[in-house]
Amino acid sequence: MAQHHQHIVALRLDTEIDGSCNTVETVDVVPLDGSTSSKANPYGQGFTVRKNRLETQGKGGVNTSSETGRVWMVINEGSVHPHSGGPVGYKLIPSNSPKLMQKDDSPILRPIFSHARNNLWVTRYKDGQIFAGGFYKSELGLPDWMEAESNSTIVNTDIVLWHVFNAVHVARAEDFPLMSAE
Repeated sequence: MAQHHQHIVALRLDTEIDGSCNTVETVDVVPLDGSTSSKANPYGQGFTVRKNRLETQGKGGVNTSSETGRVWMVINEGSVHPHSGGPVGYKLIPSNSPKLMQKDDSPILRPIFSHARNNLWVTRYKDGQIFAGGFYKSELGLPDWMEAESNSTIVNTDIVLWHVFNAVHVARAEDFPLMSAE
């Protein structure tokens, strides 16, 4: 047997959607305003999409939302899709994973897993920023990079998305010697 733990994965996505001038939007599905029988929502089942453009690197760390079916769109505002008339883009549908279980003051969270606090980070492309947690264990990686350039724009520029997710592993005897269920 083993202790319960989480397997943390950080994917680095260096996007080039019809060129390197890309932008990220958070897309949430929300119910329409107005009560049932109102002109705006006569049957009470209407919903719409709310988009929020991530403007600066300091605002580029966000989390999933199962309540709104949150996805992220990487778009190129300078390239128009011939059929929809909107910008060309790529949809990142996040993995459904729980939040990091460690407490904020956990001795291992800060030095090792601080990059796992958010499910998505968006940074400007920089040579050498390859590992979400930094190249060395003494580095913080994403949190340090975000803080150092928190006012840097991430609109219509060369960006990198970091999708962080995990699997909670509640250990059981059947997982030894080979964990076949995850």
